[in-house]
Amino acid sequence: MPQAKKAQDNRPKPAPAKRRMRNPAIGRPTTYNPSYCDKVIALSKLGYSTYQVSAEINVPRWTMMQWGEQEAAFAEALARAKELERGWWERRGQQGLEDRNFNAHLWIRTMQARFRQDYSEKVELTGADGGPILFQTVYEEPPKTIDVTPTSG
Repeated sequence: MPQAKKAQDNRPKPAPAKRRMRNPAIGRPTTYNPSYCDKVIALSKLGYSTYQVSAEINVPRWTMMQWGEQEAAFAEALARAKELERGWWERRGQQGLEDRNFNAHLWIRTMQARFRQDYSEKVELTGADGGPILFQTVYEEPPKTIDVTPTSG
């Protein structure tokens, strides 16, 4: 028995999609300017965080962090900025010791949020002799059932 012929599709076939390789040299040029280093330092002396600095100089924080990876001077400015920011906040705490209206709770919470590494309370739990904590599951035997059916008598 002869087989039926398939109808031929004469439509032109699209060319296979070419995979584009991203060229790192192509794209928006950087807006980095070495003068940003001085701005970062100046704002950090006022206690500004990197988020606040980012808002002030109108540059996304992510971009600033990228500049820190690419530009040694900017990386140094960011590191110094964190020290200056902390110094500003610590001075506020010192000054607050003499101010009856100083909100010490707010200050310490701010310090814990901004400088977690040094200002967060750390609690470390260990077992005997500094070893791991041992957990033991204890099963109790269920109570025996008691027959409480009334007896006639």
